[in-house]
Amino acid sequence: MVTKNNLQEKVFLLNSTTSLESFYKMAHVFLMTSRYESFGQTIRPLAKVIV
Repeated sequence: MVTKNNLQEKVFLLNSTTSLESFYKMAHVFLMTSRYESFGQTIRPLAKVIV
């Protein structure tokens, strides 16, 4: 989809990681794309970065 829409220089898809905090610090946007994941499980690591 990224290549199809010519977004290679703007969208980066990375492998899975266990050190989310470093990625949250680098990000300009947080997208929660899961329909079924509990919000608390997703936002908890992000709260460490914001606070």
